[in-house]
Amino acid sequence: EKKILEERLASLCKKAHELSILYDVKVSIISFTPGETDNFTWPSLTEANEILTNYLACPEKQRQYKLVEHEAYLQSIVNNREKEIRELEKIAEEKEMENLFNQLAEGRKKV
Repeated sequence: EKKILEERLASLCKKAHELSILYDVKVSIISFTPGETDNFTWPSLTEANEILTNYLACPEKQRQYKLVEHEAYLQSIVNNREKEIRELEKIAEEKEMENLFNQLAEGRKKV
């Protein structure tokens, strides 16, 4: 179980590093288990503290500016998928009507 956690943390750190380079942002990971004294910080405890301190020093309004709640993010994905589905349903209906019209015009379908 501990090995799996270590592997996942390593994968998470790799992704965090990629994001920090790709978007030129400061990223830090802090992982702790209640009741245990060992904590995990990435990239280092000093850098994690600096990033967290800088974040907390920003005014609340600025901190909330680009903060997206997980639920709101998922809802936006659902809304986009529903829109795509409606568009695909419309296209399918148009194709079906075109096909039926062609069958009527060719005399294969009777009214």
